[in-house]
Amino acid sequence: LLCGRRWDVPEAMRGPLTDFVTSAVATTVAARDVMRNLDELVATGFAGPDVILVEKAIGEVLDLENKADEAENEVTRILFRNEESMSAVSVILWLRIFEWVGDLADYPKKVCNRLRLLVAQ
Repeated sequence: LLCGRRWDVPEAMRGPLTDFVTSAVATTVAARDVMRNLDELVATGFAGPDVILVEKAIGEVLDLENKADEAENEVTRILFRNEESMSAVSVILWLRIFEWVGDLADYPKKVCNRLRLLVAQ
């Protein structure tokens, strides 16, 4: 979809869109770092200081995901403010892209929430 279409990004949307994508990627990277610590958790039987570090890192992932949600809301508001100057197809496709980028942040949140439940047991 991104490669097969010529995209016009409204000027007002450029910075917020970059912030949104950056937030979503940061969430994914932070979750990857949490998962890299999973070996230490298994080795310690999900106990000890590693649990505290992982719980803190999970909290950071959740904070980053909230920032990504806020960035998504902002870029969506800007899209709707500019929708009169865009085709309906463009608006719908942008919304789809926003959803996909939002998923990039949502899935790591889900993984970290499940890991939090596992650590809490």
